[in-house]
Amino acid sequence: MNTAPNIILGPTNRLPITIEAARAFGQGSMAATTERTLVLLAHLFPIIIWPWKRKESPAVDAHGKEALNRASLSYS
Repeated sequence: MNTAPNIILGPTNRLPITIEAARAFGQGSMAATTERTLVLLAHLFPIIIWPWKRKESPAVDAHGKEALNRASLSYS
């Protein structure tokens, strides 16, 4: 479903990771302005917004994952 290119870092890195590019706004089943608002809210309240709207918007899904990852690293 995600047609955005993934960036795979080479063997010179200590931790090989895959970076997923976020889809453009308006690619999901909601209007682009609504999607932008939900992406902002996903960064402020990821534990609430991301599970609720991730299936409706690829942008909310990508940004919600990033916000949860950042939050988990910040508090560990």
